[in-house]
This record gives sequence, C-alpha cells and structure tokens, in this order.
Amino acid sequence: MDLNLIERNWDRLVDTLLDLFPELDRKRIADFEGRLSAFVEHLAERHHLTREEAVATLEERVLLPAMDFGAQTHSRMAAE
Repeated sequence: MDLNLIERNWDRLVDTLLDLFPELDRKRIADFEGRLSAFVEHLAERHHLTREEAVATLEERVLLPAMDFGAQTHSRMAAE
C-alpha cells in the first residue's frame, strides 16, 4: 500500500492519527511535518511496536479505511 498517502495528506490526518493512537506526543507529531519515517518510529516507540508492526497498523487503521471510503464514495457517485 502507498504509505506516502499519509505524507501527502499530513495536515488533514494529524488529528485523526492522534485520535487513533492516543499515546502519540502531539508536539513531536508537529515536528515531523509529514516525514513518514520519523512518524513510524515515534508510533512504534510510543505504542511498543516494531517498525513493521507500526507500518502494518497504519495500513490497517488509516489506509484501508481511507481506501474503503474512496470506494464507497465512487460507488455512490456512479449510482447517482
């Protein structure tokens, strides 16, 4: 999956990421400015995950729902 989607939409996703991952440090998140590698390291550290687990968690909790939302939106638009 394209984790760069998170980088490209960083400003819109910060609040969502903080909601999904309550152990994150809001001040450190702002310092990342969308740099995914730094964010993944912070996520892994704060939630006691390996880097691979952090990436898998992002895919599962952020990217898959976003892709599903996009598919639902596309389907609704096609039906109209």
